[in-house]
Parts: sequence; C-alpha cells; structure tokens
Amino acid sequence: MVTSNSCKAFQHPQANPRRKYLLLSSKPSADFAFSVDSVIMAKNVAQSPLERTSYTMAKQCAHEGVMAGAKAAVIASIATAIPTMASARMLPWAKAHLNHTAQALIISTVAGAAYFIVADKTVLATARRNSFKRASNIET
Repeated sequence: MVTSNSCKAFQHPQANPRRKYLLLSSKPSADFAFSVDSVIMAKNVAQSPLERTSYTMAKQCAHEGVMAGAKAAVIASIATAIPTMASARMLPWAKAHLNHTAQALIISTVAGAAYFIVADKTVLATARRNSFKRASNIET
C-alpha cells in the first residue's frame, strides 16, 4: 500500500536544481528517481520534418477517431433510447423493474460502448492507411 509518505518529490543533489524528481520510496536514491521533464519533449529542440509529419498524422488520426466515435455514440443512444423508453412504458415486466436510473444506464452503456468501438476501429484503420501511404512513398 502506498502512503503519502512513500511518494515524495525531492531535489536530487547532483541534478539540475529546476527539475523535480519523483521517488517511490522513503530514501532518495538515483536508481528509483526519474525526471518529470525528461518525459515531456523539449519545445526548444528542432524537430525533423518526419517527426512533424508523424505528429500531424497522429493528431489527425486521433481526431478522426473522436469524431467517428461521437457520431456512433449519438446514433446508438437514439437507437437504444426509443425501444428502452417504449418498453418501460408498455411492457409489464419492464414497467415494474426498469426505473429511470436503469433506463439511463442502459442507454449510456450502449452509447459508451459504441463510442469506444468505433473510435478504436477508426484510429486503427487510419493508422493502417497512413502506414501504407508512408511505405509507398518510401518505395518510389
């Protein structure tokens, strides 16, 4: 169990004084410390055109996935809400067992599942398409 005392930010004695290090034990040691700044890419380092292109393609790929997932979630929530609410008003079993919370849970679960499934498939398809484009550009 990790307590608040076992995870501390400290200044490593031999390191740059501006950087904070995170340690997962009570004693400071260089073996377990890592720099938070080293994870984030520096802004003042010049990027190659390939890195910029890869970053742009990744952003575009993620954006396409989000948009496709949002569209699928809206359609799935409408397609689920109509029969769920109709059955909760007409069928005796559903009228007795499905309160408003249960109906909302059914609709939101289907919408969430549709979002993640479609977004994942879209991101993978876009990444596959971009990898084939990159391979054809390298060959020619």
